[in-house]
Amino acid sequence: VSPSIRDAEINGVTIKNGDTIGIIGKEIVLSNPDQHAAALGLTAKILEGDKFMLTVFCGKDATPEQQSALQTDIQKNYPAIETYFIDGGQDIYPFIFVAE
Repeated sequence: VSPSIRDAEINGVTIKNGDTIGIIGKEIVLSNPDQHAAALGLTAKILEGDKFMLTVFCGKDATPEQQSALQTDIQKNYPAIETYFIDGGQDIYPFIFVAE
């Protein structure tokens, strides 16, 4: 999950400056003006298939309230997935997801 820095149209995804984009690998797969909605949308895409665990690395700019809200919604929407939230402290990316 990353903030966008310009307007663009990439792989059929319309991005507005200031939106939050979801990236899987090197491909932008979604854009949403709401960071929480973008993170949940990316979660849905990354958990497609046979996944059992999700680790979320929280960046230095992700507030405790944002982390808590995301954790609550992920656990509610995916109760069978083991979910771990870790303080990653990374710049730029408020959340990085790793699904196994």
